[in-house]
Amino acid sequence: MTKALKALLATATGKPCEIRTIPRLSDGTAVAAPFTILYPLWSNYSGPAFHDIHEDVEWNYQASLAALRGDQIEVFHDKIVRGIVGKSSDGQHLFGLVVDGMKVMSRDMGNENDGGSSQEDTKAGIITHDIRFSITVTPEG
Repeated sequence: MTKALKALLATATGKPCEIRTIPRLSDGTAVAAPFTILYPLWSNYSGPAFHDIHEDVEWNYQASLAALRGDQIEVFHDKIVRGIVGKSSDGQHLFGLVVDGMKVMSRDMGNENDGGSSQEDTKAGIITHDIRFSITVTPEG
């Protein structure tokens, strides 16, 4: 799931995304902002044990956006929201989320007030903002 979300966010924003760390270039140096850091948070299970065909799970994530200017954060935020929950006129998600053995049942945006606040590090010249969301899946079959 997390790897599929990382790919979705990178595609939706057109910028690098990494799991729990700053994205790096092939030589190991950090990429320049803007970029996204994806944090897996917690999960909620419902029904019988997950190995049972009827088990569902809701995974919760935080995407921490980093940019150089406020307008970049706004655009970046909108691209992430569009990537997670955006739909076309026929009701299909704009960005596919395919996870082997699972069917994605829902994609929901969390309350951003619970996800942290926007921050500015004037020494580093970086502005950040956190977005929380959840993905609910059920086993295919």
